[in-house]
Amino acid sequence: MLIHFCEESLKELNLYILLESRIGLFFKLYLQSDMALTKTYHCPRCNNTKLIVYDDSFDCPICMLEFEKKDFDIFEDDEILAVEEKIKVVRALMDDD
Repeated sequence: MLIHFCEESLKELNLYILLESRIGLFFKLYLQSDMALTKTYHCPRCNNTKLIVYDDSFDCPICMLEFEKKDFDIFEDDEILAVEEKIKVVRALMDDD
């Protein structure tokens, strides 16, 4: 039981560190360069078009959410989940087991 708790805590810590590093990179790119901004996509939550774009995803600096580009080819705006929301769904499904 203790080992299982430690493994779960370590997973949560790793996820926290990953999110913190992503947020740090987000602000660094946003504050340093206008070249990091683009108008190709828009945030499905606030319709912001000034986004920080990565290869497969983008961050909205207003909503502080990350979205996957491929979702825009498949879903309507009101059906698109942020990466953070997808993680919550997966965690909820894993907790049911």
